[in-house]
Amino acid sequence: MDRYSKAIEINPEFANALSYRAYSYTHLNEWKKALADFNRLIELNPEDAETFFRRGIALSELKMLKKAISDYSRAIELDQTYTAAFGNRGILFDKLGESKKAIDDFSKAIDLDPTSSGAYYNRGVTYRNLNQFDKAIADYTKVIEIDPRAAKAYNNRAHAFIKKQMTQEAIDDFSKVIEIHPDYKMAYHIRGTLYGQMKEFEKAIQNFSKCIEIDPKFAIAYQYRATTYKILGEIEKAEADLEMARKFAPSGN
Repeated sequence: MDRYSKAIEINPEFANALSYRAYSYTHLNEWKKALADFNRLIELNPEDAETFFRRGIALSELKMLKKAISDYSRAIELDQTYTAAFGNRGILFDKLGESKKAIDDFSKAIDLDPTSSGAYYNRGVTYRNLNQFDKAIADYTKVIEIDPRAAKAYNNRAHAFIKKQMTQEAIDDFSKVIEIHPDYKMAYHIRGTLYGQMKEFEKAIQNFSKCIEIDPKFAIAYQYRATTYKILGEIEKAEADLEMARKFAPSGN
């Protein structure tokens, strides 16, 4: 970092040094300093798509979303095949509640790069937020085709299956999440809940127990296991779990 700053001190228009220093600042999460360097780079060369893209990232990290969108748009004007700029702009449109624009950008990114699992995933998230669960499931499925170990896609697809009351399909997806991340307690918890809905109470208890093994202070797992024990007539176990649930419940509950 010091050598870049020294080079810039000697020659304030040394673009390579400014660029390397800006990237270094981004790696250190020093976004305001990175932004200042990107501003200077754009003054020196206002026709470089990548610099607008990188400044867009800095602006986004600084919560200046509309300005970031403007920079991604400028990057796209300069390079209409800039897949990542479409993807990033789509994410920001989604955050701002502009779902149609977000979907359009993710779709353009997919047109440019049909192997872009991130674009399919993010479009799936937008569809899910719009309650368009069939389209969300289709996009998550495409992510999984591209990357069979995409745990987030399995997890999100499972939640979409739940919305469509496709319980077994949701269980299967949570099982894949667990296969990839064996210590993800929420996958066990939700799978246990689904087994309970299917009246497979022993499997439900096994899943809630695994939650507790992973996180012995996970109050809600004790509560759900208690409910399941009560259904099975195992009252003492249910009462013991309720006591643990009360012990570890977040303050105020």
